[in-house]
Amino acid sequence: MKIIKRLLVSLIVFAICMCGFFTIKPGKLNEYSLKLNIKYSQMEEMHLYYNTDTNTTFYGTQEVAAIFGEGEKRDIEIPMKEEYKSIQLAFNNPENGGQIENRVKLSDAKIKSLFCTLSLDLSKYERANGVDIEKKGNDITVDVQPDKSYILYDLTSAVEDLKTKNGNVMNIIYIIVSVLVALIVFRLAGKVKLMLSWLRDIISNRRLIFELSKSDFKMRYAGSNLGVVWAFVQPIVTVIIYVFVFQVGFKSVPVENVPYVLWLVAGIVPWFFLSEALMNATNSLLEYSYLVKKVVFKINILPMVKIMSALYVHLFFVVIAISMYLINGIPLTIYAVQIVYYSLCTTMLVLGLAYITSSIVIFFRDLSQIVNIMLQFGMWLTPIMYSIGILPPKFRAIMKLNPMFYVTDGYRDALYNKVWFFEKTGQTMYFWVLAVLLLLVGSTVFKKLEKHFADVL
Repeated sequence: MKIIKRLLVSLIVFAICMCGFFTIKPGKLNEYSLKLNIKYSQMEEMHLYYNTDTNTTFYGTQEVAAIFGEGEKRDIEIPMKEEYKSIQLAFNNPENGGQIENRVKLSDAKIKSLFCTLSLDLSKYERANGVDIEKKGNDITVDVQPDKSYILYDLTSAVEDLKTKNGNVMNIIYIIVSVLVALIVFRLAGKVKLMLSWLRDIISNRRLIFELSKSDFKMRYAGSNLGVVWAFVQPIVTVIIYVFVFQVGFKSVPVENVPYVLWLVAGIVPWFFLSEALMNATNSLLEYSYLVKKVVFKINILPMVKIMSALYVHLFFVVIAISMYLINGIPLTIYAVQIVYYSLCTTMLVLGLAYITSSIVIFFRDLSQIVNIMLQFGMWLTPIMYSIGILPPKFRAIMKLNPMFYVTDGYRDALYNKVWFFEKTGQTMYFWVLAVLLLLVGSTVFKKLEKHFADVL
């Protein structure tokens, strides 16, 4: 009977995943890349323009400008958007009127999505001016005249073919992911009650967690004269350093229409919370070993104590970030209430991870060092210091699999982008499915190893 119930739950989860995927269609082709191999016989500057229609007879919006040396051969990969209907290759520098005769070889032209690639026949162009074209297979050699020489390509049909091919691959991925999620749920369905009971333990013991977290927070700075003041000095100094380095030193340009420092702070605030909470929670059972050995104490709340302790500094950091936005003339809006939601997201993500790491570190003490190294990698694998827009489309899709992308991007949405979390349905669903699975796995691992904690400690 239990197997039948688990099977029914798994089938329902599979149906929900499939409906969600095919309704939202995450990974659909909004962006792709154009790859092209170019060789110039003489030094010249080539410009590539994209257009949102196919009837443009003049230069559109510039996307790439590259200077080619004599005989230089180069691969160029250009990020493109679905709405780009045509591209225009301008072989002479438009600023000097194109006064140089040249011979340019164009080859290996492709448009690429994350999973699919289509070759382009360069001889099938929409319009050309000031060029003589010699065809060889899908490649061409262009004799450029001393004039405003260009070739205009219509990409509409090719992009539609790429969308169809990409959609077929994504449909297969939707089915595979839905099956995997259903199998995981079938395997862990019996542990759902355990996960829910532990969440109830955290809620029912909230006063105890609050008192222990306050005590933990104070004890960290008990030996210093300023005490807990040091916990708040660090974020202030960190922000000052970033302001000086990026705003004064590098004179960084604005990102998404806000000063770079404000953009950076919005992303780094939740990351600092995750980093501190996970590191402290990983070692929570080791630090509170005397409580672990007590039979009557619910040790499953100890990771939450460390997370709550890290939350105090995080809240102060949030206040600093909001103050910086106000000082720079960016007012708070109703969207800012989402900071509470995204803080909850980070807490649930850390809790699931902490149940896994805190239970394993007792038997493998090196894990805490490994977690520290992984967090350093994770900071650079999350678009915090740089905009995801600078990456090729295939890497953007991979980056978005990182659950902290959802959180850091959410803080930016709350502070200045003015986007609600429920408007990003696909990302929201993905994040919570992953967070719940981590909680299921974490509570299962913790429960299985719990009986050995006292012996090893």
